[in-house]
Amino acid sequence: MIRRRAGRGIFDIRERPGPKSIPGRTLIPAGRPSQMMAIRPPPTKDAMLTILLILAVLVVALLAWARTRPDTFRIERSIRIAAPIVQVAAQIDDFHEWAKWSPWEHIDPTMTRKFNGADAGVGAIYEWDSQGKAGAGRMEITEMRAGSERGLISIRLEFLKPWKATNTAEFLMTPTDEGTDLNWAMFGPSPFMSKLMGVFINLDKMVGKDFEAGLAALKRNAEQAPR
Repeated sequence: MIRRRAGRGIFDIRERPGPKSIPGRTLIPAGRPSQMMAIRPPPTKDAMLTILLILAVLVVALLAWARTRPDTFRIERSIRIAAPIVQVAAQIDDFHEWAKWSPWEHIDPTMTRKFNGADAGVGAIYEWDSQGKAGAGRMEITEMRAGSERGLISIRLEFLKPWKATNTAEFLMTPTDEGTDLNWAMFGPSPFMSKLMGVFINLDKMVGKDFEAGLAALKRNAEQAPR
């Protein structure tokens, strides 16, 4: 330390110690807001292997959990319609009527349609194709039963793209004092890829909201149809 006298003041000129070195770390000198920051070395090879091992275990556990999911699926929704069974069935057994209520009829402007087989009822066939999200597929009415207690329309549903699958769509109609209770169901096998997708996507919630929208439109059309 050097002490000098100048006029009435005394000035000290002192040597300030530099930053202490710590083995394995590089320190930034004092005088900044962050006075001491350490630059850590990159992860070692053993650490990376540990991370990869943990990820592999998680993937295996996910695949194993997906395999335990059910081998079949079923989605269904119901609605009460103030119309007799015959008017409700007329909205379903004629594929030409589906454009008025089906929730998927207007989701893709590129979709084209073909009607084959019978005009309505068993043997009626409806095919669709598109370049967008509607994909391509085919429906055929395979069973139709009507009675005083309940009615049933069963449809073979084939998806051709973007993936291939064959399911069954079923419309169950039960007469009530107010009209008809209609239950719309879709069911079929659930392969492994569907099980894996089901881990991340709630299929019942995703498709169920479309069923609800379609049933609401079908109800409106059936109730407004002339009797």
